[in-house]
Amino acid sequence: MNERPNIAIIVNPVAGSGRRGRLIERLRGRLEEGGHPCELVYPTGPDDLPKCVERHAVDGTIIALAGGDGTIRDALPGLMGRPNPLLLVPLGTENLLARHLGLRRDADALWDVLRHGRVAAMDLALLNGRPFATVLGVGFDAEVVERLARGRNGHITYLDYIGPFFETFFKYRFPAVRVVADGEEVCNEPALVFVGNISRYAIGLRILRRARWDDGLLDVCVIRCKHHARLLGHAWRALLNRHVEHPLVSYHQVRRVELESEQRLALQSDGDPAGELPARVEIAPGAINMYVPPPVG
Repeated sequence: MNERPNIAIIVNPVAGSGRRGRLIERLRGRLEEGGHPCELVYPTGPDDLPKCVERHAVDGTIIALAGGDGTIRDALPGLMGRPNPLLLVPLGTENLLARHLGLRRDADALWDVLRHGRVAAMDLALLNGRPFATVLGVGFDAEVVERLARGRNGHITYLDYIGPFFETFFKYRFPAVRVVADGEEVCNEPALVFVGNISRYAIGLRILRRARWDDGLLDVCVIRCKHHARLLGHAWRALLNRHVEHPLVSYHQVRRVELESEQRLALQSDGDPAGELPARVEIAPGAINMYVPPPVG
């Protein structure tokens, strides 16, 4: 009798062909060789992802989620509060969460995580009640993501960001944003704001560099910025990981943050558009169970 748990490999349809599709097939073969009965599941779209998770998260079934950070975010409502462990199969452009956890786009490496890693409880953030796993951006970066999404057609690459970035850079007008962290107003002026659970951001930047995914806290970085020259200066310091020390930057670790603006300000969460202000972000400690690699050494 096979005592190894079933594994449902739930695949973002965009990621299910070509080189990425071959990786999924190799992973499926590796898991079945190891004695795990596997089922490939292809949701019809983002709205179907949490339903797929709910249908397959029965008994001790392991959910292997294949896609990028947006795929993870869309699946989270079906995972929250369930004991079933999640194994990430990174197939996106940035793969912020997978990289932060040390997970690689390699079938053998993922099999080793399943065999020798551990299952850990991971915090999630709730944006107006909807969960996300990595970073929320307010303002400039969210407008870049919004412009990219309007012209998106299938899988994206880093090159796809170039046009939206420069268009946003020349059109952005730096609206004021009010930030209230655990009941204390910490900003009410033009600023870039980042809220999240992990330190890693786009192109490897450590915007929320003190963030931990299991400490029960949200990390908030407020970067006061009212013109383009200052934006370039902040970007340079972020590349050098020296942004937090600047006097125009404040850093907070809290359980709740409220954001509002008198002007329209876009939001992005986990790399996809997430509406606009006002917003309330809260921490959901230990909301899902995640496979993570074993400690090094």
